[in-house]
Amino acid sequence: MTVYRLEYDIYKFPRVVISPDEIEDKIPSGRKGMKPNISKVSYWSELNGDIDYGDDIPHSTPCPDLSNWLSSIIISEEAKNMLEGELEKFGELLPVNINNQKMYYFNTLNVNDDIDPFNTKREIIDGIDMGITKLAFLEHKVENLGIFRSNYDGSSYLYCTGSFKELLENSGLSSGWSFNKELRDK
Repeated sequence: MTVYRLEYDIYKFPRVVISPDEIEDKIPSGRKGMKPNISKVSYWSELNGDIDYGDDIPHSTPCPDLSNWLSSIIISEEAKNMLEGELEKFGELLPVNINNQKMYYFNTLNVNDDIDPFNTKREIIDGIDMGITKLAFLEHKVENLGIFRSNYDGSSYLYCTGSFKELLENSGLSSGWSFNKELRDK
């Protein structure tokens, strides 16, 4: 079984942006209320945002059905209709309004910290932890998680199994996400 790190190409695809002020105004505890891996459904208030095209992306480029915001997946209404049953096994879909279009923030609730100690390495220089240089998960602990984060890396990335990768690739939806077998950049 292969585990992938999901990556969003911000140089090729537009992404969603929601201002910190919008979050502070509508989410209890503001940005602290956006902490990954915690259910937000009980206090969620629909957030308004925009599409960011960056410097090199033509404004005629449509926002993909599977876009990005804060290292999380934002999905279109069409994607929600197609994938909702599967996605809700791994997290919650929370409404957002992006350029007057209803979309959904996919809040991943799966957390896995079952690190393979023989295939994971942290770089320590002069007693200071410089970060993870090699990462692997115990496959039997993640095989049913679909999509997940890890506290081991501060929930910085989304990871997924091959079955989740196939689900997205076979959906026919447009996506700015790619799947990297290298869980850490070398």
